[in-house]
Amino acid sequence: MIILITGASHTGKTLLAQRLLEKFKYPYLSIDHLKMGLIRSGNTGLTPEDDDELTEYLWPIVREIIKTAIENDQDLIIEGCYVPADWRQDFDENYLKNIRFICLAMTEEYIEDHFDDIIGHESEIESRLIKEDCTINDLKQCNRWFIDTFGSAGEMVMLVSHRIKKGINENGIETDAVVSRITDNGTQEDIDINVYVRYRTEDGEEIEGVLSNPRANMEEGQPVRIKYHPKFKNNARLI
Repeated sequence: MIILITGASHTGKTLLAQRLLEKFKYPYLSIDHLKMGLIRSGNTGLTPEDDDELTEYLWPIVREIIKTAIENDQDLIIEGCYVPADWRQDFDENYLKNIRFICLAMTEEYIEDHFDDIIGHESEIESRLIKEDCTINDLKQCNRWFIDTFGSAGEMVMLVSHRIKKGINENGIETDAVVSRITDNGTQEDIDINVYVRYRTEDGEEIEGVLSNPRANMEEGQPVRIKYHPKFKNNARLI
């Protein structure tokens, strides 16, 4: 199994990868480490600031690492921001069925309320050279890009927001849904199971969202009644 983690800056990608490593004992590859190894060894003239060019340069390498690991029946956690939104087109179904994709981003409200804490925890797992010019607007722009770009590509973006639950409860729209898949990502110590539901919004858009309050013994194909919020379509709550 390949667990591919991407997302905006400061969203906890490295922390999540570390927790998954500890839980599942899978080896872990940081795309940032790969990037710096290639830059510092002189194998590329790119710099850490060349984000778009780095994605074009690094993704083919990461892609072939993923294929090799799957072909050799090896488990691997890969984490980093240099993953294109259309990454799925590089794999056929035989590969895709062995990849679990996670994209993380923070809402603007969460960034506004927790900016100092976010910056304060940026070296939680690994020591980093802190960018003193990282502003709240930079962080908002980066996270909004991931939400819009990966969302438009049909990917589910897991949003970090303390207001999602409140927003769904107070202003959520009720609709029917079906449990589409159940996964064990081990992202929390006491809750390992993620339950996803598929439903249509009021404007007819088909969405697959993650349940924030799943019940025990749920099954794929099970009909359920949920609430979702128009601003957080990929997050839903059972009624």
